[in-house]
Amino acid sequence: MEEHLKMHDNMGTFQVVVVPVKTRLLPCRWVYSLKTSNENEVTRFKARTVVWGNMQRPGIDFKETFSPTVRAEQIRLMIAVGARVHGERLRKCADPQVAVLSISDVLSVGDVKDAYLNSRLEEDNVLTELPPGFESELSVPDGFKVAARQVRAHPGLRQSGRAWFRNNRARLLERGFIQSEVAPCIFFKDTVCGGFIAVGVFVDDMLALNASANSLAFKELAD
Repeated sequence: MEEHLKMHDNMGTFQVVVVPVKTRLLPCRWVYSLKTSNENEVTRFKARTVVWGNMQRPGIDFKETFSPTVRAEQIRLMIAVGARVHGERLRKCADPQVAVLSISDVLSVGDVKDAYLNSRLEEDNVLTELPPGFESELSVPDGFKVAARQVRAHPGLRQSGRAWFRNNRARLLERGFIQSEVAPCIFFKDTVCGGFIAVGVFVDDMLALNASANSLAFKELAD
């Protein structure tokens, strides 16, 4: 919990403001979960603050919420292409026992920690309660109370998914990717050595496909 509150403070997720006591605020609560390994062993105790987005008013607290996500058949297609590319590399390899040829060089999955907090909101009027446990140093006169003016996307807000996709899309375009016109949740980038890299986006999870001749394309992209 302390780690999550510190992240809010470091990233400037919200601004602490003083508002009239009758101002309507969206509730904010803690949500707890366990992260387990493949052996079902607890590896981490997770805690995050969530805003009650079900109390948001359309047209007032948010405008648009849609964000494209990769579909199941598109994921299967990317996996099939990745398996074919990996098979072709193995056939071309002089020594089939070489361990450096890995399927992870062709297909890779990953997620972004606290992805929503990396995205800025378009709206500037989203007021919520302060996260429980967060202490404000502002002095509050009579007839007023403290509130959190959300600057960045927050789990629970209906527009958070759209804000994150907009931010993620901008980052991918900066790196030379092109957004697919048919499937806007998939991005492509041609490589110098031939072939391409594709990234499918599902909220804060991403599936990357290296269909190029360079087995180190993922590492070079990360650098």
